[in-house]
Amino acid sequence: MSTRALIESTKSNIDVFKITSNYGPTENFGPKCSDLRIYESVFDSTVRVKAIFTDAGYNESGMTSHDELFNLTGGEKTEIVVTDNYEQKLEFTDDYHLRVRKHQREQYSTPSNTYVTYHADFYSCESLDNHDEEKRAYRKYEGFPHEEIMTLLKDDLKTPKEIEVDNTVISYNFSGGSEKVFHHCANLCNKGCPKDPGVLAGYLFYEVAKGTDSTGGYRYKSIDLLFEQKPKKKYIFNNTGAIGAPEGYDGNIINFYENVSVNVDSEVLSGATFQRSLRRWDPYLKKFVEDAFDYELQNKVSNNAGEEFHKIAADKNFQKKTTRISSKISDGSAIPHGRTWAEQAKHSKKLDGLGNYQIDQLVRQATDRSNQLLGIQITALIPMDFSLHVGDLVEIDFPQIDQKKDEKNKNRSGIYMILDLAHRITPKTNYTSLHLSKDSTVYKK
Repeated sequence: MSTRALIESTKSNIDVFKITSNYGPTENFGPKCSDLRIYESVFDSTVRVKAIFTDAGYNESGMTSHDELFNLTGGEKTEIVVTDNYEQKLEFTDDYHLRVRKHQREQYSTPSNTYVTYHADFYSCESLDNHDEEKRAYRKYEGFPHEEIMTLLKDDLKTPKEIEVDNTVISYNFSGGSEKVFHHCANLCNKGCPKDPGVLAGYLFYEVAKGTDSTGGYRYKSIDLLFEQKPKKKYIFNNTGAIGAPEGYDGNIINFYENVSVNVDSEVLSGATFQRSLRRWDPYLKKFVEDAFDYELQNKVSNNAGEEFHKIAADKNFQKKTTRISSKISDGSAIPHGRTWAEQAKHSKKLDGLGNYQIDQLVRQATDRSNQLLGIQITALIPMDFSLHVGDLVEIDFPQIDQKKDEKNKNRSGIYMILDLAHRITPKTNYTSLHLSKDSTVYKK
């Protein structure tokens, strides 16, 4: 069966697509929507939706136009409910409703018809509130990063959505400085460490959609703890054209392509799988203190997708060399712990602070972990499935190129994390596209 036939074989439905005009009326745009796309990303603070819908003004069938009455401009409240072939729903309603981010209006006419087509983008209500001066970060934040995430989202941004956080073990203090909440949430990703300081740092901040299999809302998750999850689904790419999956699998991959195998320049510049040096200016000793970080420490204790990080220029022993040097100023005494001068004075001269993240243990490793996440990347097309969300793990088996029976490609098969996903609904096609990544190679049983 062809790829087109496979993606046309699954069905989905737009149950609700209501937009409330800034000028009063509410209209259901579902019947007028010809293309709906829903996006999630572990690198984005909002779920996003794109839609194309057409408003027929005058035509021979007598359809009436709402374009002039409705007058779509921007920021309108939008509620969407969609159902996939498995009767699973995604619901952007009530506390999880969306707002129009931008749109483009196109009008065209024929002798018998006049149409207005909208190309509209939508994002979360919090993405709009994030710009509100009254909801910015002004206070002093002290404690653990996961606690500060909760304060920023609940107390400052005042989101009613669910928030899931992985606990952190190293405190970090900072001043809000009237910055936007999502700015600080992203900044706290390299301040989080769930355990074993110096080895397992690195977090992701993102939003997932609410649905049948998800509470939706915001996630502040450790990369390593995400890799501890069991794969949510197991897929196979067998190129048979069959709709149903073989026994032991949840589905077939319709098609795939490899985005990135390994980019040597990127690896070298980021230092993700190389030695890194840190030059830290010590304001008390008035000199630079330099030490190195060995990425192989992570290979021993991290929860990797494969058995080992990929090798680069092995004959030159290149990964034992330093390729990136970072320079930082130690801020052990900056914004010390405590609400009064007496409390702060106790910690003002401690180089490791109490509430100031320890750059020796975190700064390089957290950056490395994020870059390692982008090691081997593929894009896979599957039948539409609303149960999947970014941050989930999936297991994929790829056959050997020579098609040997029951033998899998041990370099490409294995566990992948969903970094980005897109669901696309049109009158004829329904599918889910997954952008997947694994941080290491060699199949892990």
